[in-house]
Amino acid sequence: SSSSSSSRGRRRRAVVSSCSDDASDISSSESWLEPGSSYVAGGGVLGRSRHLLPLVTGSSRDGNGADSSSSSSNNGRSSLPQVHSPAAAAVAHAAASGNIPDGGLVAVKVQYPGALHTMTLDLVNLRTTSAFLQKTELKFDLLSAVEEMQRQIHLEFDFMREARVMDTIAQHLQQLSSHVAVPRSVPGLISQRLMVMTYMEGLPLMQLRDKVAHLSEWKRRKAARHILARVSEAYGLMILGEGLFQADGHPGNILVQPHGRVALLDYGQSKQLGAEDKRAFAELVVALKKGDKAAISAALHHLHVVTSKDDISLRSDMAYGMFDTRGRVSV
Repeated sequence: SSSSSSSRGRRRRAVVSSCSDDASDISSSESWLEPGSSYVAGGGVLGRSRHLLPLVTGSSRDGNGADSSSSSSNNGRSSLPQVHSPAAAAVAHAAASGNIPDGGLVAVKVQYPGALHTMTLDLVNLRTTSAFLQKTELKFDLLSAVEEMQRQIHLEFDFMREARVMDTIAQHLQQLSSHVAVPRSVPGLISQRLMVMTYMEGLPLMQLRDKVAHLSEWKRRKAARHILARVSEAYGLMILGEGLFQADGHPGNILVQPHGRVALLDYGQSKQLGAEDKRAFAELVVALKKGDKAAISAALHHLHVVTSKDDISLRSDMAYGMFDTRGRVSV
């Protein structure tokens, strides 16, 4: 199973392969509740084969110390067995209610109880450290960055918001659907701490190098340009189009699918830009392409980037370091 990873340790993962009614065909991950990763995959087989449910059940307590469980009925027949794992419960309910997307597989995001509280305390400590370093060691505005993280982190733990953002972006990128894929939430199976969505097949970007190692250098470069072009097109449309974009575009959140199609995962971190910010960012991109230092400095000003010295060359170098992957920073 391909899934995005998270260093924040707020989710759980499980994998259940789509299979026949024979229990011997079941293949379940040994890491049913492995910390530090993002997704739970399940198949529609759970809805058809209720005797298999005990194989994927476990116990999990919510933030109040209570067990999370679910049961379903099928056309008036006896209820499905009680499922104590919230991940398994969501998959079972989706299958039994007919909400499994085409293809039969879904991904489920599960939030660890108490994770938001832990992250909030970590950021309080980080803010204290940043304030000390800013006063004594570094002439850089660390506090603004940490305070932005503090404001944003609460949104990342709201899976209902994430589902709305993900579905909205999927609609915005519909015109690119032949080569850019975005998961969709499963209606009725979204809560503050659990989200069921369509499952994205694919190879994580960081694992692609090993898969193409046998190809010639020319073919590897061509493939890299192809993937970069599609990711850039998607982000360009998100940022400069509607202004709503996925703001956590690290390689672990990008899957490569057959024929070079890319899938973009994880919409917990997202931002909405207004018309003025979109225009200023577009002007910055054009100025960076032209190498116009004065225009770059002006665009940074319009984006509210402030420096202690009004040095055009310094601001230009900083802009390349912040926004250009070619990284023209002088050290």
